[in-house]
Amino acid sequence: MNPLTERTDELLAKRGLDAIVGYTRATLRHLTGVDFPVTGWGAEERTWVVWTPRSRILLAPGWSDPYAYDSVRAGVEVRFFHHPVWAVDALISLVRELDLGAAVVGIESEQLPMAVADALRDALPSMELRAADSALTLNRAAKSPEEVQNMRLASRALELGMIDAVAASREGITERDFAHLLFEGVIAHGAETISWLALRWGDDAQRMAFRDVPIKPGELINIEMGCTVNGYFGDVQRMIAATPVATEIADAYRTLEATNRRTMLGIRPGMSTLEVYKMYLAEMRDAGLQDWASYFLGHAIGLQPHEEHLLWAESNPTDIVPEDSFYALEPAIKEPVLLGVEDTVHVSSAGNDIISSHGDWSELVVLGQRVSI
Repeated sequence: MNPLTERTDELLAKRGLDAIVGYTRATLRHLTGVDFPVTGWGAEERTWVVWTPRSRILLAPGWSDPYAYDSVRAGVEVRFFHHPVWAVDALISLVRELDLGAAVVGIESEQLPMAVADALRDALPSMELRAADSALTLNRAAKSPEEVQNMRLASRALELGMIDAVAASREGITERDFAHLLFEGVIAHGAETISWLALRWGDDAQRMAFRDVPIKPGELINIEMGCTVNGYFGDVQRMIAATPVATEIADAYRTLEATNRRTMLGIRPGMSTLEVYKMYLAEMRDAGLQDWASYFLGHAIGLQPHEEHLLWAESNPTDIVPEDSFYALEPAIKEPVLLGVEDTVHVSSAGNDIISSHGDWSELVVLGQRVSI
């Protein structure tokens, strides 16, 4: 039995569940190996994984044949339903077949459509539906070697794509053209989807809006960008200057970037998420920096951009950093100006690796400059 199967079976036992019915793209990918080609939070079509101590079944619409067969993990059975059978009717039929009509079933309550939950309750009134969102997220916190590689590839695509786009741009390029170069660069370096791109971070009116407005001398552009590879997310943020900046700003950026790097390299498996946040605050104080909000540092990342294990002032002291987990840290300061960075770290007892920052970002990069790797 592989570690994933063991962990998931233990989840059932610990939570008092007879089965799990998963729906989100992240859970489908994690439990079955199949990554449906979408960029959103949920499955593109009504697709389910039903996991019991004896059965692991992917129930999918007929359009995904043979796609699902090509990707499914060993030990998972694939079943298809076809029009005119509705997805929820196929699910109810399978649940009855598995004799789960009076079972305690874990569901992803935050994402499961209300109509589906209502249909299950109407057809199977003796079934108990119990929220298992957090349990399923924590179940995938520790990454396998294959998952580690996917995380590395996503972060690599973001970093190299940004390097190419910044090197090819100059003061006067429009926001829209700059955004297009970022999209093209990240895809060229292996990303399968662009999940988001925010320019001018900190200005809510401009976060996701790309205007036909030239980038002016002296401007600072904060690029926050996400992508996926095989379903796994990368999340990187870079502060870029249109032209060389004042010494005060360059010094503040240098200090912030170095402080974030020390924090990432200081995380250890077994620490609590609250300990990580407190370590960050201590690093900031020692560096003479004031966090812009003083409550948020970062988040775990994997098959969703924000997994459980937020690193912030309200972190649960019982949440423990797992071996082979990934965290995206995104500190920001507002003096002398708003400056922010974000990188992703692979936490391992063998030594942490900042997987999104193999280039030299220690100094504030200017448009037209190529970062060396």
